[in-house]
Amino acid sequence: MATETLRPNAPGDLTQLDPYPVTLPNWDCVNDEVADDDATYVSAPEATGRDLYNLPDTAIPDGSTINSVTVVTRMCRDGTLSVTGYAVIKIGGTEYIGALRTLGTSWTTYSDSWATNPYTGNPWTKTDINALQAGVNLGYDSRHGNYGIGMCTQVYVIVDYTPPTVAAKKPIMDGLILV
Repeated sequence: MATETLRPNAPGDLTQLDPYPVTLPNWDCVNDEVADDDATYVSAPEATGRDLYNLPDTAIPDGSTINSVTVVTRMCRDGTLSVTGYAVIKIGGTEYIGALRTLGTSWTTYSDSWATNPYTGNPWTKTDINALQAGVNLGYDSRHGNYGIGMCTQVYVIVDYTPPTVAAKKPIMDGLILV
């Protein structure tokens, strides 16, 4: 088995979260190869917010078997009130969500996997991967002078696949193929 990592490279169909710093586009706040935590992130501006991000096309070899798609998010909360967050994928015009996480005050990495394309119920294809959007949903809570803000510093997709098998060639001797 092999893996390929795809990081956001453009906005997707939904941009509801606030970027930090505000001079960066949302997708650029979460596409770091190494998490930079408090340096760049997106956060919930109100009760809840969601971003979707486009991904580069896959470079998986033709004929590969795609075993799973995993969305990795790195999230935490700022403030004293409890908030939640979860990964989101969009395929075939429909959104699917990962496990609901109650966020703590320390940055934590989470992952959610789909063994098959949830839109079709069939194994993933390269076409599916190229059409996939990934993102995050974050919560916000403000009551009685307290607050809790969901924050995400990293979103990326890991595609686990098995490359195609290449048949071994038989040696040629004196112009004849040995059988």
